[in-house]
Parts: sequence; structure tokens; C-alpha cells
Amino acid sequence: MVMKFSKKNSCNINESVKEQINAIHLLASRGYTILDLEDNIINKWNINDQKRHNITYNRLPKNR
Repeated sequence: MVMKFSKKNSCNINESVKEQINAIHLLASRGYTILDLEDNIINKWNINDQKRHNITYNRLPKNR
């Protein structure tokens, strides 16, 4: 099955990513500790520390 990606799909993905990042920020600011898939611990003391974890969504194009 081949899926075609359009701007509509990528907009939905970007919106979903923004919602997830906002949810992580909200949980961390409320005192929860989040363990991500790369075993990074995110909490209210290091949520703004960019050296420790990366929760931003940077889509990179494939190299051909």
C-alpha cells in the first residue's frame, strides 16, 4: 500500500506534534516526571534545558 502525503496530512502531523509538546510541558510544569523513549527524564526542573533533551519536532528531508 502506497500512501501519498499532502500538505493536509503534514499539517495534521505538525498540529499533533505541537499538542504533544504542549502536553509534555503541562505535565512537567505540574510536577510530573516524564521518561521519553530515549530514556531522558523530563521534569519541571529541566523542561527548558535544551542540552538534556530534545522535544522539538524537526523534520529533515531524506538525502538522495
